[in-house]
Amino acid sequence: MDVIKRLPNEVETALSVSSLRNLPVSFCETLFGRGVLAEYGDSALVNRPGDPIRIALILSGKLRLYYENADGKRLTICRLEKGDLAGVVSLASESNTLYAEAEGVTRLWVIPKESLEETLYKDVNAASVVISELGRHLEKLVGEWIAFAFSTVEERILRYLNGHRKNREPVRISQQQLADEIGTAREVVTRALRKLNQNGVIITDKKGIRLL
Repeated sequence: MDVIKRLPNEVETALSVSSLRNLPVSFCETLFGRGVLAEYGDSALVNRPGDPIRIALILSGKLRLYYENADGKRLTICRLEKGDLAGVVSLASESNTLYAEAEGVTRLWVIPKESLEETLYKDVNAASVVISELGRHLEKLVGEWIAFAFSTVEERILRYLNGHRKNREPVRISQQQLADEIGTAREVVTRALRKLNQNGVIITDKKGIRLL
């Protein structure tokens, strides 16, 4: 694959807000110069379990990573945003184990896994930065799982709502989507929302769910 001598402005902007921003310019140009642009519409599946590992710098939009069991029940693992490097957690694997779904129009700068591995072998300092990025992802995942494991359904719902409301506006989300986010059944979410409503913590209406 040919190497682009100068990275597109969109890639440079994403790198400037990334934990990779301190990498040597020559390293970034070599690694990301082998990338290609990929764009996905809202709710499009970017990766499925079993797909080959791809490394991607998020240029805009978000990726929701989630697990789905044999019964179709889903659990959101985390979200990646502009400047995050998707795929680094799976570097040691041959294929994906999670689904990745675009939230909003999402643009990625995709580089081959082999290119990253080859470049890291040649530059110890760059490898250290990428390992730090991997550690950041893992720390974020552990934090999410700790919060998930030791909280009630009501607490998980409130945590989600607090993290997604903007300017105190109602959060627009269906009960099934909310169940997928927190890893439970829709019927359980229905009961929990009713309880929170009765306790005066939230109001649910056609506009969404509003925290009081």
